[in-house]
Amino acid sequence: MERLAYLQVEENNENHLRLLADIVTEYNREAAAEFTKKSPELAQMIIGKMGSRGRYCELAYAPQDDGKRPIIGFFWAQIDSNGKGFVREFYIKPECRLRGYGLEMYSHLEYYFIRDGAAIAWLTTNTDGGRAFWTKCGFADSGEIASFNDTQIWVKQFISIRELPLTAADEKSGICRSVLEALPDWFGIPEAIGNYVKSVREQPFWAVYDGGRAVGFIALAEHNPYTAEIDVMGIFSEYQHKGIGRLLTETAERYCRKRGKSMLLVKTIDFSHPDIFYARTRAFYLAVGFVPLQVLDGYWDENNPCLLLGKHLGEDVKITALPVGKGNINPGIINWAETWDWEVGKLVADSLRRKDFCGWETAFVAAVNGSSGPDGENAGFCSLKKTDKYGTDIGKLSPFICAVYVEPKFRGQRISEKLLLAACNYARSLGFDTVYLISNEQGLYEKYGFETFRETVTVTGRTEPIFRKVLA
Repeated sequence: MERLAYLQVEENNENHLRLLADIVTEYNREAAAEFTKKSPELAQMIIGKMGSRGRYCELAYAPQDDGKRPIIGFFWAQIDSNGKGFVREFYIKPECRLRGYGLEMYSHLEYYFIRDGAAIAWLTTNTDGGRAFWTKCGFADSGEIASFNDTQIWVKQFISIRELPLTAADEKSGICRSVLEALPDWFGIPEAIGNYVKSVREQPFWAVYDGGRAVGFIALAEHNPYTAEIDVMGIFSEYQHKGIGRLLTETAERYCRKRGKSMLLVKTIDFSHPDIFYARTRAFYLAVGFVPLQVLDGYWDENNPCLLLGKHLGEDVKITALPVGKGNINPGIINWAETWDWEVGKLVADSLRRKDFCGWETAFVAAVNGSSGPDGENAGFCSLKKTDKYGTDIGKLSPFICAVYVEPKFRGQRISEKLLLAACNYARSLGFDTVYLISNEQGLYEKYGFETFRETVTVTGRTEPIFRKVLA
């Protein structure tokens, strides 16, 4: 089954509120006897609690044969005052149940809980269907009753990640050996396992625990002030495909960023080798943002060609939808747009100042090291609009991604890719199956799935291509 798509609900986004209120209306119809709040009021209450780490509200979309992805459910959850993950609301439309969507949605939410440090998740449920579903997700009845709704509390304890200090050399070696020896399809050479067991003793090392048992780990080799390498990573087979590998690599990336490193490397078997297990390894690293750099001839042996992959770490980037329909836009964003080294910046600033957006139209800002404004630094911008006034003969084509801009010092860090992804996901949530943009930049948008559609004459009199992307 193809993965679901998700839209993170943003505070002060009128369209997000409308979409959430629509699905909450259906939710309330099923539980009318238990809910007293009207759907818009509940949606407003949920959306008003978004925006900080540890609070999550997302709409889920499912693929259809015609390429559209209608909303099939939502979840609302948070890390509570005790550091536990609390599933406040979780809903799948009746016609979309029994397809595995609920399990996938919860797995997506659990990833957030584990990433943000929760060791336990809990919720309340009092229906046979709810109990059966949450049992499949790994929850169990705690035997306790919640005081706020007189309903059974169900809990799940899941994995945690812990960094082991240099003084825990024996523990690190033991974890490394136990995991690698259980993975003969990847680590079948005893001598190689012995070398890893020795090297991890003095390396930065993180282990994943399920209860008190270590079920996976990652170790880094630090080459110089600028780069580090994943020397070895392993996860027991029964714990693979649960997001643990991504959590481990993200942990390693955060460690590297804090130390000013700009590149994380990893070596694996090259594409030319037919081994299916290393094909899965390559697919994983590509999925988490690594790219092939070079085949290192002779590094291992002729039967095991070595592929070097790398990931540019750049900055922590957050994409935020601006409250263009209502609310106050940070004046700093408007002032920043006027400083762009592109004449369109002044037009964008004027459009934001006048709130020249209607209906579902919106804009996105990429900020590094925090949210846009005093806590972070604006790095990029784009908007999604019904049409692009830059073109003079675009007809009924819609919608358009407009004014894609990245600050010079942040270029080359794939920030434009993140902005385009945010705009495409938002367009998909509105039911569009295609997006367009006008640009004379060749070779950039093709990397992100766009293709040249036709040309248009711009307001400047120049002829520029219209790019198109089909939202699969």
